[in-house]
Amino acid sequence: MKISALQFHVIPADRKANMDTVARLADQAMAAGPDVLVLPEMWDIGFITRDVSSLADPDGREAGGFLSALARRHRVNIVGGSIARKDSGGLRNTCYIVNREGRRVAAYDKIHLFSLQGENTRFQAGDTPVTFDLEGVRAGIVICYDLRFGELTRMAALDGAKILFVPAAWPTVRLSFWQILLRARAMENQFFVVGVNICGFLGSQEYPGASLIVGPAGEILAQAGDGETCLSACCDPAALEKVRASLSFFQDRRPDVYRLSGNPEKIAS
Repeated sequence: MKISALQFHVIPADRKANMDTVARLADQAMAAGPDVLVLPEMWDIGFITRDVSSLADPDGREAGGFLSALARRHRVNIVGGSIARKDSGGLRNTCYIVNREGRRVAAYDKIHLFSLQGENTRFQAGDTPVTFDLEGVRAGIVICYDLRFGELTRMAALDGAKILFVPAAWPTVRLSFWQILLRARAMENQFFVVGVNICGFLGSQEYPGASLIVGPAGEILAQAGDGETCLSACCDPAALEKVRASLSFFQDRRPDVYRLSGNPEKIAS
């Protein structure tokens, strides 16, 4: 399965301009013949845009329709990063996954909201981990800050995921964490990890790009710089099975003892 990540600078509060950028990059990426296109987090209006409530897409209709039409046009699967979606319960940070026919096969609401920048005060957290199938390949999806929570990514692996998609708006100041966590999640779960970041500035916050496609042994298959790009690599499930066969540590797990004693809310100092 060939995957292309679309890394670009998001224009805050301008969904139309960002859709134009996605369409242009998709045209470029298709020259490499990808099976899947992957977008970054909040590609539609930018992460924590000041007027997010008024700008959010009602029920994801506009962005969702755009992604479906783009998938049909290019006959490609799309992991649609995430958008600011408004529903009856409030605002959601939502990823739509659509197949080559433009049909939505899954949707995921970000579970872990980034309290350091007030995401949890504006958005409603999701409560359902999601895995899905793209052309017979099981995949998982987490969004940005979710990457720090190994419990969630392990659940995807236990549900059979062979690829984990990670759309993000991850800032330059924590670039080393992004790189380490992507590779760690790949190694500890022995699956491919596709991390797609934005680049440039949103307000005073700088974003480094640095999108990564990582193999199941933690090897870097493709790495982006700090500018707009289409990053591509092949994620071959047969290669994953070879890695798992050579070091099959999942069979040595001890879920019978993975429980906390005492107060589960206590954080060691």
